[in-house]
Amino acid sequence: MDERTFLDRLEHLICRALSEAEGDDRRCHWCDGVIISLELLGQDPPRLEGKAWVGGIPGERRGTQEDWPFVLWPDPSAIEGGRISWQKLADACEGTQWLQVDWEDKAMAVDLRADRVHGVDEESS
Repeated sequence: MDERTFLDRLEHLICRALSEAEGDDRRCHWCDGVIISLELLGQDPPRLEGKAWVGGIPGERRGTQEDWPFVLWPDPSAIEGGRISWQKLADACEGTQWLQVDWEDKAMAVDLRADRVHGVDEESS
C-alpha cells in the first residue's frame, strides 16, 4: 500500500468516526482529505504532521471547509528502515478508538501506537 491509498482510506475512516461523534452539531462534520507535510520519524515518539480538511462547520455556508492541524502517531513497528509501512498503519486503523478530536481548538490526532487504547476520544466539549 502506498501513502496516497492509506490517506484515502484514513479519510473515509475519519468520516465514519466523525459521523458517530456525540451531539448533532458534531455528527455533521466530515473529512475531505488528509495531507502529511512533515515526517518526524526520528523523534520520540515518532509522528507525522499535516492538515485535515474538515467540512460541516456549524454556522458556515454549505460546502465550507477548514484545514485543521493533524498529527498521526504511528506504532514504532510500522517504521522500517526509517520509512513508514503504510500497510501496517492501515491495519492498525482497524481498532475503534484511534481518533482524537479537539473541537475547541479545531485539531485532529490519530494515535496508532499499540500501547494506546483505541477509540474516539473527544477532548473538548
